[in-house]
Amino acid sequence: MPIPLNLTNIQGNCPGAFNKDFQSNNFLKFTGAAAGRDWSKEIAPQLSSGAEVIQFNNEFRDLKKQGVKKPEALISAIWVNVAISFAGLKTLNVKPTDLAAFPATFQNDMANANIGAASIFLRLRSAPCRGSATALSD
Repeated sequence: MPIPLNLTNIQGNCPGAFNKDFQSNNFLKFTGAAAGRDWSKEIAPQLSSGAEVIQFNNEFRDLKKQGVKKPEALISAIWVNVAISFAGLKTLNVKPTDLAAFPATFQNDMANANIGAASIFLRLRSAPCRGSATALSD
């Protein structure tokens, strides 16, 4: 039997997909646990939930079914997502036992990607794609 999911506790990019035409990607490097944790607490209320994204996607699809040619003229959304690399989790002082639970591919892939960022913050919105990098220090 499938386990029911609480979509309000899952980021919106996972179950519903953002489906945005434009995005802005910001790459952050946590240089200390305190700065990273402070930033995480600050951004958490802004994160888009799966429930929000699915509801929006359903409303958008319903408008198209009703014959609305440009639903984006009637409704719009800005989605915020955060992805933290394995190095970012270590910088945030996640317990070693919790870190060990991640698959080896996750533990190694970001290091092999050579992007130089410990953490990745993605914000999808109606703006041309652009990127920036920032270091957060204690």
